[in-house]
Amino acid sequence: MIVGIDPGLKGSLVARKHSSMEILHVLDFAKHKNYVYELSKYLKENKENIKIVIMEMPHAIFGAGARSTFQFGKNCGLLEGVLISLDIRYSLVAPKEWQKKVFLQIKSDKSAKEKAKEAFSRLFLREHSYSDGVIDAALISLCDISSNI
Repeated sequence: MIVGIDPGLKGSLVARKHSSMEILHVLDFAKHKNYVYELSKYLKENKENIKIVIMEMPHAIFGAGARSTFQFGKNCGLLEGVLISLDIRYSLVAPKEWQKKVFLQIKSDKSAKEKAKEAFSRLFLREHSYSDGVIDAALISLCDISSNI
């Protein structure tokens, strides 16, 4: 399986089959107070099936305050620590890099949510209100398709 992680406080983990777009698991951080524990528990239980985890790299967000930028970096460090402690292969990808890779694969003038619907039609079969973190994590997991990781 391939796991995509948007490490923001309103981020998410999305696990999908390596050979298809089938979503196996979604962990929306905003819905779990102890999401680091939930994430580590899921990764530990499924470690043998994980090919790679792709996580968005910490970055400065234009217009964001120092506190929120620091919190984002802290969150990335916590999640990276979980991956290292579980000895799970992972890759960090810059936001511009994953967006370029993914959006070149899905050629359209649609929004990120529409592109995610195209790529993961099964996930969005029912009109749920998925958070931006879930959508981003799903799209981040697609980076493996276009790279030789």
